[in-house]
Amino acid sequence: MTIRRLQHRAVDAIKRHALALSVRSQRAQTQVLQEYLWIEEGAEAIALDRIPPEAPWLAKLVDRQLADETRHARLLRARLAELGAELKPPPSILRVKLWVLDRVCTPYEARFAAGRVVV
Repeated sequence: MTIRRLQHRAVDAIKRHALALSVRSQRAQTQVLQEYLWIEEGAEAIALDRIPPEAPWLAKLVDRQLADETRHARLLRARLAELGAELKPPPSILRVKLWVLDRVCTPYEARFAAGRVVV
């Protein structure tokens, strides 16, 4: 089994377990769905929005992915509304993590043939 496949299985198991536990508690379900919403509306959109101009071939794929993110966010917001959840803004640590990741990766992006696309 490859590392990537192992990672996918582990992440799926963790998500499945968290969701199974959250079904028993409205508060827990709200927290899990809120965190997914932050990811759908924030981190992934920010990363996908930074496609370099030298990679125009990615535009179609990125547009499709961003449309998916929008659809997922809409579904999450609808479920959170059904739960009567008060939506909170994402914690600032999410922006800090992206900033740190960007700082760590930037010095190495020239080492990849596709540049920032890979990073």
